[in-house]
Amino acid sequence: MRESLLHLKPCSSDYVPKSLFREIEYVESLPSTNDYLKQFAENDLPRAVMAGEQTAGKGQFGRSWISPPGVGLYVSYLIYPGWPGSRVSFLNSIAALAVVDTVKSLSRKPLRLQIKLPNDILIGERKVCGILTELSTLADRIRWAIVGIGINLFQHEFPRELRTQATSFALEGISGVTARECCVRLTQNFEEYHHRLQAGEWEQVAEEFSRYVI
Repeated sequence: MRESLLHLKPCSSDYVPKSLFREIEYVESLPSTNDYLKQFAENDLPRAVMAGEQTAGKGQFGRSWISPPGVGLYVSYLIYPGWPGSRVSFLNSIAALAVVDTVKSLSRKPLRLQIKLPNDILIGERKVCGILTELSTLADRIRWAIVGIGINLFQHEFPRELRTQATSFALEGISGVTARECCVRLTQNFEEYHHRLQAGEWEQVAEEFSRYVI
């Protein structure tokens, strides 16, 4: 099943002009949201997709990312930043900051949010989110990039081997939000950071990122 989440985007005057994606496509089940977007990489059109589940989700260094239905947010963004290859780390930076801002905006209590390099977002000492970036370069420029984000939302328990390492929105007391609503808010934040870099705010974004890095 494929549908658009565009109708969930708030029509605020400060958001629409900065919109990077025309819509957020929703697909009920995909092997991998990153792999799904690779087929569109030659189209030169930014694209966002959210899956209800991933049957072959990927993490860093070839690890699998467990992505069962109904408990997480699985979303990927295809963009064409055109940045020098030396700035590739900013892809993970803006994704991580977008996640941090999303968590902060949804939580009713202060949480200790940390970014563990290269690609993990922690609440306290436990992982709530992973990021996977894949890209193509040409003449030392980032030709296209796919940024995948997986967030644990509704898990109340994890397999034994992960219980001391992982957490979720539910375990941290974040409630009252659906995966789709979370996706829209995350996408807004990602677009905002991307817009800031395109406007030249490299140092400012790097400073904000460094505040959370452990």
